[in-house]
Amino acid sequence: MVIVTVILISVPLWTSMQAIAQDYKTTQIINLVTRDYISQTHSQFTVTTANYEEREGTLRVALSLQAPEWVRFASEDKTLLNKQLFLALEQSVELDVQILYVAGAYVKNTIKPILDKEMSIREHFAAVFSGSRLETVSVDENENENGIHIGLSFVTPMDEVMVWKYILAWKNNLIKYWKIPVVFTVEVSYIDIISL
Repeated sequence: MVIVTVILISVPLWTSMQAIAQDYKTTQIINLVTRDYISQTHSQFTVTTANYEEREGTLRVALSLQAPEWVRFASEDKTLLNKQLFLALEQSVELDVQILYVAGAYVKNTIKPILDKEMSIREHFAAVFSGSRLETVSVDENENENGIHIGLSFVTPMDEVMVWKYILAWKNNLIKYWKIPVVFTVEVSYIDIISL
């Protein structure tokens, strides 16, 4: 009777322990892959939560991010991260990304000292215009007006309305945090992306 009782208790206990261990392993993999991808591609983002649930053999991963108001998480980013999770988990993954945009969230980590203006602009461009190619950049400080003139030339698949919306948001943020007048001169070449 004692042996039978022990077996009856051990089997569900073992099953429960296995489920907990698998849940922990899956959670760790999701967090590791997600944080690694975000840190390498979008250092301005902060991962707030990464949860999952399994439905019909598919892991539905809910990812919450916090980001500066001018940075975007493109559909290509979601696709690449989804693929990386699939490879790491060896299971079908459905990724849902929710982003909380915070005004001024990026100032501490991404606004560089004013002495490094050109490098700062190059880094900001890569974050603002993901998937675009920067051709030339010039940064001139006008001492008489105590302002900065930024010249950009780039190629992008984004539409014109979005480009100028981002430029305006970027300009306003630079003015806000550098506390100096900023003027942009922009030359844009628009290209079409063809899906193969």
